[in-house]
Amino acid sequence: MGYTQAVDIKLVADSQDNRKGHYGEDNNIYLNDANLNNTKDLATTLGHETSHAIDNQDPSINTNPQNNASKADNEIYAQNYGDDFSDYVEFASENYGDGNLADSNNKNLGNTPAEIQRNQKLY
Repeated sequence: MGYTQAVDIKLVADSQDNRKGHYGEDNNIYLNDANLNNTKDLATTLGHETSHAIDNQDPSINTNPQNNASKADNEIYAQNYGDDFSDYVEFASENYGDGNLADSNNKNLGNTPAEIQRNQKLY
């Protein structure tokens, strides 16, 4: 596919920001645990932001004279990509013995407050 740049995924918890996730200029995907309600939400957001990370590797995205239409189309595509990704994760989980996706969020269990704070500074 020609995508060479990997992204880091960082968990943050910012109740003041209504976004569920964000792809930053620093090539990180930030998942805002304060606004993710369940595993499907997490997978949808991760897929959406991954789509933006892939778009960012195309230099014509920011230099295209039809950029306004491209940005709108890219946002629609990112939403579809996120929805499709979460549907795939849900299907795989249910059909390959892992059970249903969690319908709640344990709010950053397993991540230390120090790790969340470090990520928050980058966010």
